[in-house]
Amino acid sequence: MVEHASLLPSLLAATPSPGNVRLLQQVARAIANLSAHPTLAAELFHEVGYGRLCTMVETGGVLARRQAARTLANFSANDVLACQLLSDAEGCGWPLLLSLATADDAEVQRQASRAVANLAVNASSRLRSQPGLDAVLNRWVNSDDTVVYSHAVRAKASLTSTVIQGPKYAEGIYLLYPVEPTGRGVSSRAASLPVDFDIVFVHGVTGHPFQTWTIDSRAETAEPLTAGTEAPIDQQLRPASEPAAAQTVPSADGAGQQACWPRDWLPSRFPRARILSVGYDVSWSKWFGQALPLEQQSTELIKKLRLAGVGTRPVVFVAHSFGGLLVKEMLAFAALNDDFKPILQNARGIVFFSTPHRGAEIMKFVETYKLDVMLRGTSAVDELKPDSEHLHVLNDNFAKIAPQVATLSFGENDKTCIGSNYTCFQLVSDESANPAFAGPLHQFVKLDFNHRMVCKPLSKSALQYRMVCDFIDRSLGLSKRKR
Repeated sequence: MVEHASLLPSLLAATPSPGNVRLLQQVARAIANLSAHPTLAAELFHEVGYGRLCTMVETGGVLARRQAARTLANFSANDVLACQLLSDAEGCGWPLLLSLATADDAEVQRQASRAVANLAVNASSRLRSQPGLDAVLNRWVNSDDTVVYSHAVRAKASLTSTVIQGPKYAEGIYLLYPVEPTGRGVSSRAASLPVDFDIVFVHGVTGHPFQTWTIDSRAETAEPLTAGTEAPIDQQLRPASEPAAAQTVPSADGAGQQACWPRDWLPSRFPRARILSVGYDVSWSKWFGQALPLEQQSTELIKKLRLAGVGTRPVVFVAHSFGGLLVKEMLAFAALNDDFKPILQNARGIVFFSTPHRGAEIMKFVETYKLDVMLRGTSAVDELKPDSEHLHVLNDNFAKIAPQVATLSFGENDKTCIGSNYTCFQLVSDESANPAFAGPLHQFVKLDFNHRMVCKPLSKSALQYRMVCDFIDRSLGLSKRKR
């Protein structure tokens, strides 16, 4: 792969005649793909440089601009390259990004906003002084595009920290509340309230930081899933660390409308909370993407949460499916690492929505019909096998690691249909969804929903929504304060 990267400058040097534009676009795509690998980003940057990206933007058309914006976003995730972008001697770094930020193409805007959000984490002091920044961010926070809006909020939240060690929202960590007033109707009073505790949402395999928690009443009768996912195939191909572009609409009661309930409903119930949603890349199949092993994924995630200030105050986690395993793995990691122990010590509760504590039933289906080769399962799939020793040890040790952490676990009662042949079964069995933790701090409840819908309350009066809110109250001792 590194050898291929060294060939790119000679390819870029080709005269961008009409016959070479297609070649230039493909090279731009190759650069963007290579830049997504952290181990290659620095070497690739020295080979390509921001000047060559400018050439691609000027001569390669909209397709090249999309790839150039994606490359800038990937480079910006590296703290060294982020600083170099803002101090580019050729004057092509920030001016290039600013030109992409004002482009008419939606995908270019999404990648540009992602780049700015990454710069706000890795080069915040230099970014603050860049011309045109405030105007771009102010326009983005009023955007109807959820991707652009989410990255803009991430950028502004990182930049508004008044101290060096203040919270920074790295890629995949999305601030849902409180956010400053925008055209989306967030009140200035809510945005200025002090934060007493955190609520952190963690999705599962093929999930998204918003879609996993978004319910549309029209989807109450769940359609079959293409590959055990909850998103159309075009959205499956978008990394989960980038939110999907679908727009959600806040609702007073939620019934009959589309709403991302952690963002649109919880703030009114918990105005003194900070609400975060996590996005990370984890796919069932290598046909659609990759997945880090559970332990490595949890380590990457807990580092980002610590950077965002999680662990400085009480925290409740809300997790769907594989996300619950990640939360347990993160707390196990924190127990062994002093720098992360505050996250464990401040953990008050975990809500598990159909978490396969002892593996997933889908793996029995895969093994029974010998689908391993065709599926090309990722490490996430391998670790969900019912006979996984690691999952059993993780679950058995949890009570010892976090005896003070209360849990509310939901199981699924309906079957989930997978594939065009409508093969339907319960993805997570009752035995696996119930962690069987002993004591009054722990509760297990079965819901009449399938794996996809179990974490999507249809309204504020839905059983799981009311139970989650009551659980947060109890875990944090809020009900006692109100008396």
